[in-house]
Amino acid sequence: MRLLVYVMAIIILVVLQLSARHADAHSQSYAYLDFAEDGVTVSGRFQAALRDLDRLYHLDSNGNGTITWGEVRQREAPLAQAALSTLSLKTGSHACNLSPQPILIDSHGGESYLVMPFTADCPPGPAMRLDYSFLAGIDAQHRGLVTVTGTNGSSRNFVVAAGQREITITSSQSGIFTELASFVGHGFHHILIGYDHILFVLTLLIGTAMQQRGGPLRQTFLQTAKVVTAFTLSHSVTLGLAAQGVLMIPVALAESLIAATIAIAAVNNIWPLITARLWLMALGFGLIHGVGFANVLRGLQLPQDNFLLSLLSFNIGVEAGQLAVVAIALPVIAIAARQSLARLAMPAANCAITALALMWLSDRTLGTSLMPF
Repeated sequence: MRLLVYVMAIIILVVLQLSARHADAHSQSYAYLDFAEDGVTVSGRFQAALRDLDRLYHLDSNGNGTITWGEVRQREAPLAQAALSTLSLKTGSHACNLSPQPILIDSHGGESYLVMPFTADCPPGPAMRLDYSFLAGIDAQHRGLVTVTGTNGSSRNFVVAAGQREITITSSQSGIFTELASFVGHGFHHILIGYDHILFVLTLLIGTAMQQRGGPLRQTFLQTAKVVTAFTLSHSVTLGLAAQGVLMIPVALAESLIAATIAIAAVNNIWPLITARLWLMALGFGLIHGVGFANVLRGLQLPQDNFLLSLLSFNIGVEAGQLAVVAIALPVIAIAARQSLARLAMPAANCAITALALMWLSDRTLGTSLMPF
């Protein structure tokens, strides 16, 4: 049975290692593409983070670690042309010719973005195809968030990624299912690369397993179900409120609070203050994590006509990813917690989690760089 303790330790170490290499769990690369059709001409904007453009085109010409507006303007024409060349719009077999317009600067989540307006002449056709290759072969985690406004004024959203670079945009309602499926996939992907959320869930599982280790396994699973359900319900509420703009919390504050919830949950596993009602802690802290999920959706500008369906689809993806984590980790943690070595392994794991969470908290609040990676 010691093998189970070792397996549990390996799982936790892997998550800690991944977490340490991604200290800002939501600094994943995103770009924004929005365009409107009027039957012949397409006008739109492509927004890419300066840090991503620098990876491709080395904007920091003097190598001082800072990209200035002057450095961008010096290369405005070739930069916009090169970036837009990673987008391909077609109607049928005919390609649309994209013409860049003067560039601008904007920000998303406190990060600077280059805004590249464009126009395109597209031959008439029943459907338009978008092939998106920005950062292809460089960053497999990159996502493009696409908003399309049709001739009737309604807008639709899509997510493009390395595994799904091409999307077909039609005027038929059947396209809605493709749109919603992309939100499910994006939510699932987001939880799997949201190492702080995964670590928080694992910390809750460890706490529940340690509290229930003297009873039957069935009781452990029931208590875990109560804790996970409380976390799911609470972060679903704040996800919805924040996505609709009812609840507004700055990204930096939300991410700092998420790091604090992990540290508090881990310390509670070492020196239990909340025991019989661990689900209450999951309920309260889930409200904070929901805001973190919502920050991902803000740049999508969810369409009002399909807002609830798009939001629900994203949340379904998040919950599916969370359940996958629980299904894999819970049996191992629950059984390993009953072994004699667990009395040393569990506190050691929680001390490591606490240390990592506190480093995250320092990085996100003070702007320090405590991570050795």
